[in-house]
Amino acid sequence: MLKPLLDNGEQDPEAMEAMRWETAERLRAGRGERAATVAAIEPFRDFGDAGEYSPKELWYYFAISSPTVPALAGCDPVEADRVIRIFSTCTHARYGGGKPLPPNWPWFAQDRPEGLQQKRAPESLVGWLRSLMRR
Repeated sequence: MLKPLLDNGEQDPEAMEAMRWETAERLRAGRGERAATVAAIEPFRDFGDAGEYSPKELWYYFAISSPTVPALAGCDPVEADRVIRIFSTCTHARYGGGKPLPPNWPWFAQDRPEGLQQKRAPESLVGWLRSLMRR
C-alpha cells in the first residue's frame, strides 16, 4: 500500500503519481461500468484523505494535471467526461457538506455516449444566423 506522506509529514508527490497510475489501471479494468468506476475512485480518495489532500488538490491530480487520470486510463473524450463526472459525484458525496446534488447529476452520465452528443440549434436560430451571414 502506498504511503501518501513522507517520514517528515510532507505529502509525497511520487506516491501521488503512483496512485494516479494505479487509479488509471483500475479504471481501465472496470471497462466503463459505473460501479467499477466508483470502486476505482474510492482508493484514490482514501489516499488523499490519508495524505491530507484537500478536495481541490484531489480534483487537480485527478482531472486537471496533465495527463489526467482518465487519459492515463486510455479514455476517449466522451469516456473521460463521464469518468470525471462520476469522480465529481463521489467527491461531492464525501466532501460536499451534506448538500445533495440534483437528482439527475451527473448530467449525461449514461452508459451510452449519445447522451453527450451536441444537440442541433433550433431552426429559427439557424435561419437568423444565415441571414446575418448574407449581409
